[in-house]
Amino acid sequence: MAWEISSELANSIVYDPEGREHRLGDSWLTKPALLVFIRHFG
Repeated sequence: MAWEISSELANSIVYDPEGREHRLGDSWLTKPALLVFIRHFG
């Protein structure tokens, strides 16, 4: 199941603090990665 989820997320686009686009799957191409979502209520 984890493999299916990572495959689905791999093509998602995320933005860095400078606004540049990055493919999420590039984060774990060469080594494992931990992905944490933080929701801010402000």
